[in-house]
Amino acid sequence: MLTWPAPHVPQIPGSGQALRLHDGLLGQPLTAGGPGRGGLLICAPLPDGAPSLADAATAVVLDVLVRAWHDARLEVASLRCLHGIADDVDHARLAPTYLACTELGLLPPDHLVAVPDPQPAACAAAVRDHLGSAVDVLAGARGQADHLARVAAALATATAERPADALDAQQALAHRIVTVDATWILDAAGVPLVPGGEDEGEDVLALLDRGVPPMAVRLMVLAGHYRGARPGIRSLSREARVADAVARLDRWIAAVSGNGGPATEAMVAEIRAALADDLDTPRALRAVDAWADAALSYGQEGGLTDEDVVEGAPGIAARAVDALLGVRL
Repeated sequence: MLTWPAPHVPQIPGSGQALRLHDGLLGQPLTAGGPGRGGLLICAPLPDGAPSLADAATAVVLDVLVRAWHDARLEVASLRCLHGIADDVDHARLAPTYLACTELGLLPPDHLVAVPDPQPAACAAAVRDHLGSAVDVLAGARGQADHLARVAAALATATAERPADALDAQQALAHRIVTVDATWILDAAGVPLVPGGEDEGEDVLALLDRGVPPMAVRLMVLAGHYRGARPGIRSLSREARVADAVARLDRWIAAVSGNGGPATEAMVAEIRAALADDLDTPRALRAVDAWADAALSYGQEGGLTDEDVVEGAPGIAARAVDALLGVRL
């Protein structure tokens, strides 16, 4: 199946860290991916019309996961199973989702497969066909946890007659199920482990039609932890979150508009550490906020001085924010 065009991902100095994700079954963090590769399965139905904010939140968080793997210099392979449609689906049905994905700067999957009858065995077969045994994270939208657990079981069963090293890899897979919807994470029984609010209602394209910048929508999602671990974020109204995201985007753009600015090494290191720590995107955003505050303090009392200015730093900052967070400035 056709996908949307891939955005350019800038190269930045250094490399990321091993990624630790919270496992919904064991209730503890585990290393996701490696050594040398990261494999991701995403199971989700095709939205009816344009994707909701909840759909976008899932997609943006998983996009950051893939970017973190790329930054850690892993060889990444991703598979997306679109539930409930056939290979010959009318591409007009895909257009709203593909347009939203393009606007939000999402990396397309390496493999996109239609699964008309979304049984776990069918998705497991797609994994074997396209990823082999190199799959580390099984992810999906709300309500997919039980399905993903059954996919993992089907993959483990299929390896029963394989060599011991392959079987060990699949046994590890059973403890690497991460179900992400940016509102809460579900356990294998579909029970919310972390309560969160709803983000349905107005869809992504409607927000964009109202003049909300795509990158502000992305920042609005990343301002809350995907497991709902940031108290208070869900208590804000959607309009308040949109306004906060637009203001943050404007401030970041202003901060990278000069020829010089603060050194970027500490900011980039903090973003990488935050993403490695269970995709702590609020912490990553705060690192950029701190750099932007320093950049914009030039000329103010107690602010950035000529001795502190590093030529070309704003360009490095903009490329790092794009590469790691997918936010184009």
